[in-house]
Amino acid sequence: MFPWRIYKISQNKAIEAYAVAVTEYQKGNIPKAIKFWKKVTGNQSIEERIRAKANLGLGFAYSKLDKYKEALSSFKDALIIFQKLKDEKAQAESLGLIGGLYFRNNLIKEALNAYQTALFICRKIKNKEMEADILGDIGSILDFLDKYDDAIDFFTRALKIYRKIPRRKGKRGEGRTLYDLGLALFHANKLEGARSHLEKSIRLMKKNNDKKGEANCNVTLADIHLELKETEIAEKYYNQALKYFQSHKNILGIINCEIGFGKIIFERGDFIQAKDKFEEVLRLATEANYLKLQATALLFLSKIYNQLDNAKEAENSDKKANKILKDLGIKLEEAS
Repeated sequence: MFPWRIYKISQNKAIEAYAVAVTEYQKGNIPKAIKFWKKVTGNQSIEERIRAKANLGLGFAYSKLDKYKEALSSFKDALIIFQKLKDEKAQAESLGLIGGLYFRNNLIKEALNAYQTALFICRKIKNKEMEADILGDIGSILDFLDKYDDAIDFFTRALKIYRKIPRRKGKRGEGRTLYDLGLALFHANKLEGARSHLEKSIRLMKKNNDKKGEANCNVTLADIHLELKETEIAEKYYNQALKYFQSHKNILGIINCEIGFGKIIFERGDFIQAKDKFEEVLRLATEANYLKLQATALLFLSKIYNQLDNAKEAENSDKKANKILKDLGIKLEEAS
């Protein structure tokens, strides 16, 4: 058989394997998707761009299985290929994925570096949609670090860009960024501005049938009503959000709702029940590796132990929270 014929057969098999991997991933059969994407990435005769896309697929699949190192390696392999191909748009997209992976695994400096490089490329190639996406991603990290004024600035810049994009993508981005901006304003204790942005956001979420976005808005609206001591209204919003998060097994959303319920119980003066609630929050946050939420639970447990006249446990919880926040680059006196 002629060499070109062998090459053609090998390439066709790799393309077939790629198609099978995509189908299996969509069906939720992640191990099988990984198996077939590996057949593509290991095939030296396949076109480089297809191999890069297979690496991206592997990254998504490994992320689904919480295999951080394997996911990061796959995304980086894709990035290297896109750099060889001089495909700057694909490079920025890959860096955005890498940044998100770093952020989800609490590697804040690395996440910021990846996002900033992606932002530079987006501006270089004048891709406004991607620029807005990355500005929002950086804003989320700044909000996470309790640098609220900086976060508000980044979200505001992203929002201006989305509003100039005349397609559905722009409207979806606008709705999401209005939520992010509302959340940052709430964290900065600017309650009226926060509520205004969230109400605009939830209208866009409904138009776009974004149920997860609606649920996130409901949580923050609940937080605002709780801050205003309107506990019954807050409880209603938390319950609406929790219904969605439980049905979709969204652990982060569930934890945020449970924190809200714990605060309500604390406000009502039932400190024993509040302690039980925040111990459950701490367990969930620890299992899911949400470090800042672990610190939030510990800070509330410290308050509760003070109310229960248990100074030793209050100090112990406070020290644990302080250490987590310090490791994340957040000063305790600035933390909410």
